[in-house]
Amino acid sequence: MLRIKIEDIGNTKEEVIKTLEQISKDFPKVAEKITKRFLESIRGSIVKDYLKGQVLKSVTGKLSSSIRWWLQGTEGYIGSNLIYAAIHEYGGTITPKNVQYLTIPMWKGAANMIGGARAVPNAFFKVTNGKLMLYGKSKYGVMPYYLLLKSVTIPARPYIWPAIQKFFEGDAQRIAELTLEQEIVKQRNLNIEAG
Repeated sequence: MLRIKIEDIGNTKEEVIKTLEQISKDFPKVAEKITKRFLESIRGSIVKDYLKGQVLKSVTGKLSSSIRWWLQGTEGYIGSNLIYAAIHEYGGTITPKNVQYLTIPMWKGAANMIGGARAVPNAFFKVTNGKLMLYGKSKYGVMPYYLLLKSVTIPARPYIWPAIQKFFEGDAQRIAELTLEQEIVKQRNLNIEAG
């Protein structure tokens, strides 16, 4: 719970009442401003504190750059629209849908092949160290292209929820107070100019 202590919002009773009345009229806008600042701070923490190798190793930077926040009515949301974002946050098991095996690239060139495992030149299967592998023969010789698995279990590696918890244990109070204080000063200045 956030607690805000308001001090020095006017010199007279009338100034205090006028400032508080105006803030209460503008409160939905003030609450929206506070929520936006909360979400932007949380987004920054996710990217800086959790997606730069602390929780997940950044390979392409796509997950980091996909983190977005948005408001819907009075509620704020933060997340990613990438298909693999949730599996990193919550963990889970991935199984093949229309094929017998998942194909895990053994090297970067295999991962970037157009056509995937079906495009491996002169392909053949071989069990290596107890694991089923898809090999290919190319001008460089015989090499493993893909590890074939029935399923892969990805452990949970949360990066959103810890950032939210850390934020509310630390910066939330300060940001709410600062934003509200700025709005009070703004209203006082408007009241003084109008008065």
